[in-house]
Amino acid sequence: MWISAQPDTGLSYVLFCTVPETTRPDTKGRVAEVKRQPVICSNMVSEAVVATGFRRKGGSSMATQILLVEDSPGDVRLTKEAFHEVDPSIQVHVANDGIEAMEFLRREGAHLNAPRPDFILLDLNMPKMDGREVLSRLKADPSLKTLPTFILSTSKEGRDVVKSYELQANCYLCKPVGLEAFEKLVRSVNDFWLATVELPHSQLGN
Repeated sequence: MWISAQPDTGLSYVLFCTVPETTRPDTKGRVAEVKRQPVICSNMVSEAVVATGFRRKGGSSMATQILLVEDSPGDVRLTKEAFHEVDPSIQVHVANDGIEAMEFLRREGAHLNAPRPDFILLDLNMPKMDGREVLSRLKADPSLKTLPTFILSTSKEGRDVVKSYELQANCYLCKPVGLEAFEKLVRSVNDFWLATVELPHSQLGN
């Protein structure tokens, strides 16, 4: 077994193959002599495992984690499909209302092992706890207030936009219609927020 990576692509390859005990490929694909080692895997391994990871700003290859707070199944599907088209390694976690979102972020109840997201996509109009209340609670919590939070809403009302920024949303995005338009929006988010700016998560870790 050996591991290889392609610089600047975010791709790493873990390759399993059968080779003589006295030889192995070096990092440039050449064969070099090595000491005889015990064989600890089967003699016939016919598959290669390819591990992909989004390359964050600064060179990290960890997969990007996004929390989508959205109660519409159709919008959840469109958003997840759009991010998958842009980068299949991006992991989109879904909370269907504000209460579930806060439990996810605070790692409570069923979300004890939830990852800290790189950013949050937050709908405004939801049952139980709406996006405005979620945003207010996020920015009042010292452990969560640095998380970049983007409003993703169908509302274009000026009062909703202004209120969101008053509550310290990082940006306000209007939901597009259709997968193609969603992909265009997601690519814009990806190009700026994931590939250009420095996010606090990359500095603080999990």
